[in-house]
Formats: sequence, C-alpha cells, structure tokens
Amino acid sequence: MYQPCAPRIGKIMLLVAVGWAILLARLFFLQIIAGPELATRSIHNRIQEVPLKVARGEIFDRNGYPLTNTDKRLSVIAFPGLISDRDYAAARMAAITGADNQEVRRCLAAGGRPFRLPLNIDLPTARELAGEQITGVIVAPETVRYNNQGLAAHVIGYTNAADNVGVSGIELMFDEVLKGGQEEYA
Repeated sequence: MYQPCAPRIGKIMLLVAVGWAILLARLFFLQIIAGPELATRSIHNRIQEVPLKVARGEIFDRNGYPLTNTDKRLSVIAFPGLISDRDYAAARMAAITGADNQEVRRCLAAGGRPFRLPLNIDLPTARELAGEQITGVIVAPETVRYNNQGLAAHVIGYTNAADNVGVSGIELMFDEVLKGGQEEYA
C-alpha cells in the first residue's frame, strides 16, 4: 500500500511538538525562574504618586523671611488598593497613632484612590508606624502652605484648594508668577 503523505505528517507533528516544547520552556522560564524578578518590576510599573509639596512659589517679606510654606508636618498616606488586610492595617494604625479605629476603617473602606489620613503625627509615632511596614501605608513629610499664626494673612490671601488658584491678596495679584510652570488639569 502506497502512503506518500505519512512522512510529511510525521515531520509536521514533530515540528508542532518542538514548537510546544519551546513554548513550555519559555513559560517555565518566565513563571518559575524569572517570576520573582518580573513581579518586582511590575510593581514598580504601577507606582502611584501623591503630591506632597505645594506647587506654588513662596512669598517672602522684605527681610527674606518666608511667609508661606513655613510649617512642616508628617502625614500618613494610605493606598487602599495595596492593602490586603484592611482590618489589621486599621487596627495597627489606630493603636500607634491614637486615632479612632472605626474612623480609620471607614477611610480605608471608602475607595481605591490614595488619600491622607486626617492625622498629624509626631516623629516618634512616625518612626513606629514606619517600623510596622504595613504594605500600602507610608509616612511622608509635607509642607503646609499657611502657618497657624496667621501672620499677615489678610495681605498674603489664600488659594482655592481645588485648583490651586489665588483667590485674594498677594496670592491673587501674583497668581501667574506663583503658579510658575505647573500644569493645569481640567
């Protein structure tokens, strides 16, 4: 009996088997050998940024003393999307900072966007919270635009927190200069 297609079918099957072997070897390499390193790189690709510094120029008095951006504070910033056990994270943050546990849980459950917890903590508390290494919770220094003393507040004026535009005083008069080259988002 004559079978001219049999050798060709055998070669095609061998070629398909070699192709599958190459694909399986590549899959093994990506998942098992290079998996941890690729997972770390993927985490760095989804870094979320939270603005911590005021994006406006400073206002000085005639002696060069800054009238704005003079107060510094430590803030707790939470990334709810990165927190796997929100109950544990809320309990630890409440225990360390002295905040209300239910309030912290409510803030964490509110959504997936990063936010500042309504806390103003001191340096020892910040060190203790950072030592806990809770994934998705960081302590970051930030600058406060206006000081608590209200020195020359009526002259300096203020900005609209929503869009960072000067509303009154020097903030309004020199709005274009103080904004600098910052980008505006609509």
